Amino acid sequence: ERAEQACLERRKQLGLKFESRPPVQENSCGIENPVLVSGLPNGIGAKLALPCSLVAVLSGDGGFMFTAQELMSAAELQLPLPIVIWENNGYKQIEDDMRSRGIPPVGVNGINPDFVKLAEACGCHGRYPKTQQAFEEAFTEAMRADRPTVILVREGRDWLA
Repeated sequence: ERAEQACLERRKQLGLKFESRPPVQENSCGIENPVLVSGLPNGIGAKLALPCSLVAVLSGDGGFMFTAQELMSAAELQLPLPIVIWENNGYKQIEDDMRSRGIPPVGVNGINPDFVKLAEACGCHGRYPKTQQAFEEAFTEAMRADRPTVILVREGRDWLA
């Protein structure tokens, strides 16, 4: 009951005037690959709807770029939201789908911005852990932070094995 009161107070501080509902367990986005474009907006929405819940975002680098501007919205709202970006320099799921259908991959590899600097430019924290322990520390800190934290994980690093 005390936690619920704290949540209500936090909602008032943020100017939120809606009632919380249980989280939706299935995707109702209506597009073939909804995770490609909706991780960050869904994470923001979940945190706003259930501010006392622990919410985190996991997004591939390519998909994240569709909604990267939402970092500023999350920062303005001061949401303690860990945003883990899996960096593999492209749309690897789409590439895998193309290969499995015998289609030569086209337009699925590219360059990325410096995600840590992008996070900081948008008013968020940015971290690039180079060990599992550093990742765990960054994630734990992000859950308690005063704003969103982008945590960059680069595919193929030794500590991921």
